[in-house]
Amino acid sequence: MLTVTLSFTPLSADKPRVITWADPQPFPKEWKDEYLDQIRQVEASGPELRLITSSFINLPAFAGRNGPITRWYGDHAKFIIGNLFR
Repeated sequence: MLTVTLSFTPLSADKPRVITWADPQPFPKEWKDEYLDQIRQVEASGPELRLITSSFINLPAFAGRNGPITRWYGDHAKFIIGNLFR
């Protein structure tokens, strides 16, 4: 599962604060490119984590105390979403 956390509180229910995605589904339709600047965190596990770490070889990744879940923040998180689905 891949979870994207945005830094703003949406004004309506059709603009979620947290967007989730699971491979092989298409990236969620509610995603808008203007959200890219609002990304605070990306969290991935399972096949989505393997997709990210195999697509971006030099991206820092660490499976910590929470098991096989990795979180990226700031510019790393924006880079993942900005490039993974292009």
